[in-house]
Amino acid sequence: MPELKNTVSSCRAILGPAMESLGAELAAVEGLDARIGALEQALLNAFERIDPPKLHSRTIAKDILDARGVIRTGELACKHGMHPRRMERVFLEEIGVPAKVFVRIVRFNHAKQAIEQKPDIDLLWLAHECGYADQSHFTRNFHEMFGITPAAFKSKMKELTRLFEQEPPDVVFVQDSAEASE
Repeated sequence: MPELKNTVSSCRAILGPAMESLGAELAAVEGLDARIGALEQALLNAFERIDPPKLHSRTIAKDILDARGVIRTGELACKHGMHPRRMERVFLEEIGVPAKVFVRIVRFNHAKQAIEQKPDIDLLWLAHECGYADQSHFTRNFHEMFGITPAAFKSKMKELTRLFEQEPPDVVFVQDSAEASE
C-alpha cells in the first residue's frame, strides 16, 4: 500500500510489454462489457506475476475488526507472537497506517455507526462500549477523528431521522395505492 499511496501509474508501468498486445486485443473486442472483461483479465494476469505480499497484518486486522477496535495493540502483538514495534512496522508496511491508527479508525467507525443506527443512544454507554473510562476523553477523541462532537453528531442524526419520517415517499408503489383505497 505505501508504494501505491498518492501515486498515478500508467498501464505500461503495470503491464509492461503486455500493454502493446493489450491495446490491439481491446481494439478487436466488440462491446464495452467485453472490453472491460478483457482488461480485467489482463490486470489479473499481471498481478499473478507479482510476488504475493506476506500479509501478516491480515489476521491482526481481522482481530481488530472483530473487537470493534476495543483492543490493545500490545495484546494483539502478544497474541500473534510479535514484538509491539515489529507489529507496528508490519502494519505500516502492509496496510499503510500503524496498527494503533487502524484501531482508532475501527473504534470510531463503530461509534459513528452506532449513533447513525440509533440516534437516541446514550453517549456515556457508548463511550464505555468503545473502551473509554469517561465520556470526556471519548468526546475529545471523537471530535479529533470526525471534526464534530458525538453529541452534535447525535443531534444531526436525530434531525435527519425526524426529517425522513416527515417526508412523504418519493415513489408510490401500485400495491401501496391499492391498500390506501381499500
